[in-house]
Order: sequence, then C-alpha cells, then structure tokens
Amino acid sequence: LRQLILWRESLDLQPKKDEQDVCSDLLATNQAIFEKMNCISKVNLQSLCDTQKDDIEEYSPGLCVSVNSSDQTTTIVIVLCSVLGGGFLVLVLLFVFHQFRKMRAIAQGHEQLMEATLNESIRSLRQLDYPLHLVRGDDFVAEGKLLRHEVLRN
Repeated sequence: LRQLILWRESLDLQPKKDEQDVCSDLLATNQAIFEKMNCISKVNLQSLCDTQKDDIEEYSPGLCVSVNSSDQTTTIVIVLCSVLGGGFLVLVLLFVFHQFRKMRAIAQGHEQLMEATLNESIRSLRQLDYPLHLVRGDDFVAEGKLLRHEVLRN
C-alpha cells in the first residue's frame, strides 16, 4: 500500500491521496484487493458509513445499521434536550413575566398612594380637619398666661 502511494506521488497523479483515501477507493472498486492490501487496518469502516454506506454494507453487512441506531439515539437525545431546554426557557419567561407584573402592580400601588397623599394635602389647604378657636390678640395678652382651649371656648 505504501508503495502504491509512492508510485502515485512519483507520477504526480491528481488528486493526491493518502492511505485512507486509496483504501476507501479500493473498497468501492475491488474488495479482494482491499483485503489483500490489509486496508482494514488503515480505515475506520464506521466513519465511512456516511459516504460509502452501500460499499460498507456489501463488505460487512449490518455494520452501518448499528451506526444508524446510534444516530437515532443521538437524534432522540437532541430532540429530548431541545424540548427540555424549550420548556425551561418557557418557565423562565413565565417567571420573568410574573415578576414584571408584580413590580408593575407595586409601582401602580405606590403611584396611587402618592396621588392620594397629594390630593389629601391639597384638600387640607381648603378645609381644616381639627377645631380652631381664634382669640383676639388683646384678649390673649390680657389673660397673662396660656390657657387651654376648652376654657377659651366657654
């Protein structure tokens, strides 16, 4: 096999091929020479299942089927992980949306409280919520001391 590679290089044959390429070509064209040149040690048949499935099946029946079952397993794992990842993403989005609604409700409650406080302040400018007793200044000075409002009211 090495001699064949050197011969190809000396003739400058294009495209340049390494041992694995030559062996995969031999598998497709002449399986007897493939065996005679001990190419089985140079190539990985399972990796060739993607490109030369028919040739591999002819040489070693059932070899690519096991690769396909692992491909199915891989596909199942990918789909399962995608579904779980999508579900997790939906849960995260629902949590964020719920927190956003809570924060918005808190902000609206705070805004309503501030508005009620301002309205109460404006209302108290026009109306007193406590009793007021006005005393003339000269009467207040004439008493000589500060009296309770009950006494002044009577």
